[in-house]
Amino acid sequence: MNLENIWRVMIPVAVLVPFALVTLSTSVLEPFEWEKRPIIVFGADGDPRIDEQMMLFSEAAVELEDRRNVVIVETDPDSDLWKHYRPDGFTVILVGLDGGEKFRNGAVTDPDDLNDLIDRMPMRRNELLQRWTEGGN
Repeated sequence: MNLENIWRVMIPVAVLVPFALVTLSTSVLEPFEWEKRPIIVFGADGDPRIDEQMMLFSEAAVELEDRRNVVIVETDPDSDLWKHYRPDGFTVILVGLDGGEKFRNGAVTDPDDLNDLIDRMPMRRNELLQRWTEGGN
């Protein structure tokens, strides 16, 4: 894995995006279970679609944070994440709070599509109902 290319993508987004952004090369999604909804972006080092995807995520940072997303960029095809999810090149995968795969797309993905999908999930609906009954936004 070429860390220089990963940092080139991560540093501008990490500065702009308040939701969590991490890179992992092991299958340590367990700490996120029931806490975060990981969005994993797989791609080759230097793939311009990673930059494009991260720019879209940075523009939707508030919405992604509200839905408890964490973005993981994985460019190492030998990583545990790559071996587990077996993406076919550039791929965006949404993992639910329960750790199950909820969405997979082989193209740059509009964050609104992910947000709409998450908003239809029962756990998200419960989150919104709880927030509403507690008088929150």
